[in-house]
Amino acid sequence: MIRALVKAHRCRRRIETGKAKSTTDLAAQEGVTNAYVCRLLPLTCLAPDVAEAILDGRQAKGLKLATLLRGIPLQWDEQRQSVGAEMCAERVKCWLQLFPTSVASPRKLA
Repeated sequence: MIRALVKAHRCRRRIETGKAKSTTDLAAQEGVTNAYVCRLLPLTCLAPDVAEAILDGRQAKGLKLATLLRGIPLQWDEQRQSVGAEMCAERVKCWLQLFPTSVASPRKLA
């Protein structure tokens, strides 16, 4: 999951700097499909605390890369709810461990 997050940011940087002209061009440069690039790039829009939890290895055991690649909401609060809801059976406990500064109420996760 960390590699995918790093690759997503590298791909975004290549597009922003003009080293890749399109997602198709980027996919060819990376040796992957255009569809994969299009699923990967939204990872660059993860809420900072969600990305930090992943990079620090603090994400819950139930969170899979496939879940993130299926699509994530753009709103950070919605991401936290979505990711938190899929992380483990004890959603509220995981939520509080991963995002202790969040003001979300546990009722929103149920």
